[in-house]
Amino acid sequence: VIERDGEPVATARFDLGDEVEFSITIAPALRARGLSLKIMRLALSEVPHCVGYVKADNTACQRLSRAAGFVLIDDN
Repeated sequence: VIERDGEPVATARFDLGDEVEFSITIAPALRARGLSLKIMRLALSEVPHCVGYVKADNTACQRLSRAAGFVLIDDN
């Protein structure tokens, strides 16, 4: 859980298994303010390799993932 001024603003999670999967959720009132990219870069700086899954219609998350250094692969 990520907090700002004592209030929760986001969660970031790593699921361990055959692959390391990363997920992030930002409080709705704080979205579109650049917080996601900062959190992703900080969290991912400690992990050499992980995967994430983005829905095909979630273009905002696709842009965020590219900005954070992910390579998007279409796996129809």
